[in-house]
Amino acid sequence: MQLVTAVISTVMFGLFGEYWHLGQGDWKEFSVQLSVIAFLIAVLGMGALHNHLRLQQMAIRAKQAELDALTARVQPHFLFNTLNMAIALLHARPQQAEKLLLDLSELFRAALTTQDKVPLADEIELTKRYLEIEALRFGERLSVRWDLPTSLPEISVPNLTLQPLVENAVHHGIEGAREGGEITIAIINTNGLVEIHVHNSVPAGASSHSRTGHGIGLSALRGRLEGSHAMLSTEQSDTTFRATITLRP
Repeated sequence: MQLVTAVISTVMFGLFGEYWHLGQGDWKEFSVQLSVIAFLIAVLGMGALHNHLRLQQMAIRAKQAELDALTARVQPHFLFNTLNMAIALLHARPQQAEKLLLDLSELFRAALTTQDKVPLADEIELTKRYLEIEALRFGERLSVRWDLPTSLPEISVPNLTLQPLVENAVHHGIEGAREGGEITIAIINTNGLVEIHVHNSVPAGASSHSRTGHGIGLSALRGRLEGSHAMLSTEQSDTTFRATITLRP
């Protein structure tokens, strides 16, 4: 800014100095004043930039803290249920118990990773492992339908994006229904715009409070998706609930 100020001052003095009746002394005073103004503007600009970057870092840390708090609250309950199932299967069906523990280890590996993004195919595979665990818990009450394209789009998604949506669908659509329900997971790729749909049935007679409970579990995910070219939207009715993640190229 000082160099630009010096150049502009020289040009102005050369073009208008005679018109403004500026002598050599006036020119020096004029240049000093412009230099001081340029220096103050530069300092203020750097201060504003530093403050902007600091606020961005604080927002990122706040989102991560919210995710950590949510993970810390959900994981123990899910972990204890899964370990109890593994213990029950250990003697009767040891191979199934072994696979259950392997699936559990993959879920926790993904939860503890420092990667911000993972391939969509990996996120789908992780979700399938989660559903295999829940299938042992709910049996025939849990019906899952996958609607995937022949060739998956080769894109990356924020880590733990699809699995929390499906976990939310299991909690609100299957766990509270005595007769069970169905979850549909669909991937739609339209001209590079990828949509991930998770659709679940809502138990008959569920109160409006239980239906709006979906939003509480999805708030952390919606916050994590901000700034990553992704958006979470939801639709609900008396019988169904749909969550959609839109990934923009």
